[in-house]
Amino acid sequence: MILTSCFQADEKRVEELAQREQDMKHQYNEKIRSYKEREHDLQRQLNQALDQLTQLRHTHDDTQAQLLNHNQKYDEEVVGKLAELDIVMMDLERANTKIVELERKNVSCENVNVANRADRGNPRMTFERRLKQLAQSPKKNPTL
Repeated sequence: MILTSCFQADEKRVEELAQREQDMKHQYNEKIRSYKEREHDLQRQLNQALDQLTQLRHTHDDTQAQLLNHNQKYDEEVVGKLAELDIVMMDLERANTKIVELERKNVSCENVNVANRADRGNPRMTFERRLKQLAQSPKKNPTL
């Protein structure tokens, strides 16, 4: 009887140990499955992040190229506008010079007209005055 009782107790312990071993294997397998799922999720997230990074790099490169193109066009436009402004300024200087020259001629002509009116009765005086004016006026290039 004692032997049967010891035998039953040993059997019970063996069963308990077997059950514990089974529970531990089940827990271990569950943890392995959980870790694999977590690894899979993390790998998927990493791949998504890498894809987004690649897309951002392409977008950045495209934006940089557009910006460079825009800057080049802007610089070309500025250079063109400055060249136009230089041309306009040269034209303005020429026009102002021509105006001053024409004003001098106008004053000279008015002086001649006044002198001519004063000397109308004396043709010799008109001729002499005209020669004097021609001698005093600056010589001009006849090819202009």
